[in-house]
Amino acid sequence: MNKRFLKLFVLCFVAMFSFVFIGCKASAPENTDQNKTDTATDSTGQNEIADTSETTTSIKSAITTAQKSITGAQTNASLPENESDYQTGVYEISSAGNYYFAGNLSGAITVNKKSGDVHLFLNGVTLSVENANAISAKTGVNLVITLMGENTLQNSKSAENGSAEHVIKAKDKLTINGSGSLTINSTKSAIGCDGTFWGLGGTLNLTAANKGITADSIYIAGSVINGVSCGGDLLHAESEYDEVATAPEFSFDRGFVYIERGEVKTATDATILGDGIQADSFVYIKGGEIDISTTPTWNDAYVATEDNEKGMYKKSGSTYEKISRESVKKGSTYCALKESVKCIKVGEIDYYLASDTKKENELEVASEKYTILIEGGELKLYSADDAIHCNSGAVIISGGDIEITTLDDGITADTTLKVMGSAVIDIKSCYEGLEAETIEISGGDTTISAIDDGVNATNSDLSEKEQAQVCQINITGGRLDVSVNPSKDSDGIDSNGGLTISGGIVITRGPNSQTASPIDASNTVVVSGGVLITIGNAPGSTGSQGRFAPGPGGAVQGGMSEGTWSISSSLVKTQSSSAGLSKGDHSITIGTTKIEYTNSYAYSGYTTVIASASATIK
Repeated sequence: MNKRFLKLFVLCFVAMFSFVFIGCKASAPENTDQNKTDTATDSTGQNEIADTSETTTSIKSAITTAQKSITGAQTNASLPENESDYQTGVYEISSAGNYYFAGNLSGAITVNKKSGDVHLFLNGVTLSVENANAISAKTGVNLVITLMGENTLQNSKSAENGSAEHVIKAKDKLTINGSGSLTINSTKSAIGCDGTFWGLGGTLNLTAANKGITADSIYIAGSVINGVSCGGDLLHAESEYDEVATAPEFSFDRGFVYIERGEVKTATDATILGDGIQADSFVYIKGGEIDISTTPTWNDAYVATEDNEKGMYKKSGSTYEKISRESVKKGSTYCALKESVKCIKVGEIDYYLASDTKKENELEVASEKYTILIEGGELKLYSADDAIHCNSGAVIISGGDIEITTLDDGITADTTLKVMGSAVIDIKSCYEGLEAETIEISGGDTTISAIDDGVNATNSDLSEKEQAQVCQINITGGRLDVSVNPSKDSDGIDSNGGLTISGGIVITRGPNSQTASPIDASNTVVVSGGVLITIGNAPGSTGSQGRFAPGPGGAVQGGMSEGTWSISSSLVKTQSSSAGLSKGDHSITIGTTKIEYTNSYAYSGYTTVIASASATIK
């Protein structure tokens, strides 16, 4: 909602904070050419959407390479049958082999440099150390830990001159497998790994003053990660680029989080004071269960340093609510988050040049390859910050079942956001639902209940004129159901550039006033196919044009906010000033197709259907 004060007319109609249910949903056609660009800048102001197929291929190639590197030792979770094939009671290890530990341990386990493949079997172990790692492996060690039974490792810091340490520290790669569990209580991060962390089995219950697991990369295929309390991120993948001679290049081989199966979750009363999952380069979720709730810390007396400053909230009692940037004034006091508490976040790679001996100038690797790729899994995300956020890059969702509750944006990307395939997205409450410079919906089933715009193509770093030349929304398939509160000043779908609807089912609502619209675009809105249903107070509602009446050649001109409309002459308009507006369940029948939806609020104005044939609205 970046243009609210410029609007003299208001467009169609969208609803806010309507919790949209869909019983017996009509299926929508899907555009199967998932990654390709399907618009180019033209006379109607439609802009390009980037082809993301090369990035997707590179991510999958990086994971294939990682999978091929997995050894039999990493997947082996069975203690050798012959006692001669493993050693017991060895706390300082200097050679490859199998080592078995059980019961109360008398001291820390240390694996010395260049020991090679070392496999630790922990069976009902309890160990507590002070100012030290409970388990540490130096360089030249491929460490595998197999969990048997219930294990507990913890460390503490002495009152005087004590040092905070990871409970488990590995200089190279670290693998955890097995069918047992490990509870960790750490004065630093629970697990710190300079190489790749492989979670191939076992249950990890993590309490840490800093992060849960921090590693160069994190690969989860079977482990259950349970965040109990973390002073920082639960999962944190970051490559070390300090004191480099020249700027590093973006790499898909480092700084990633990959989840194939298993679970990443936070306990019922967990305290996670950072991001749930954070990665330098990409997050790729192919399966598994992810249930993350992050914990905000607030500055309730933040003084805005400029007009229109981002990220401001207001507080009423104990409840926080995000406010629009347009309402923020320099010098006024607001509430703001002290730390990032996103559920899933990517980007960017930070580094210091060697010439910066005092590390005063942290730099970032510029790239549009930063990506969040979701192809499957069940995700439940709760946050006061953005639930899913990619800096400088793209979010691509082609599968999975995603449920989001947030005070900020549901899913946001700095460049491109794509929803396709079989993805099911239910954004139960948010400030804005989907936000990116360009947005493409070619499949899936997306439901959004928003305070501000439900779907917003924007780039706040650009002027309005510049945004009009790059921002774009394309809807070619799938089902999109957007609700906004009718008493608010919010657009259901808002593009600061072009907007094209050529397929799928689009249900969008707007406020009862004429301060906003169900659909709004700075450039032309092109409707050439699919089913478009708008609910709410149509712009210029006293005139036929405001009622969505196609003119000669299908064009609708005037009374359409900042954009003009171009509707195919092959499409038919059906409109009602009574049916389909009340709170509750409704249906629209077009031929033999029945589309059902639920309004969480009562709306005034019109229910308008643009489709291939006339519709019956109930």
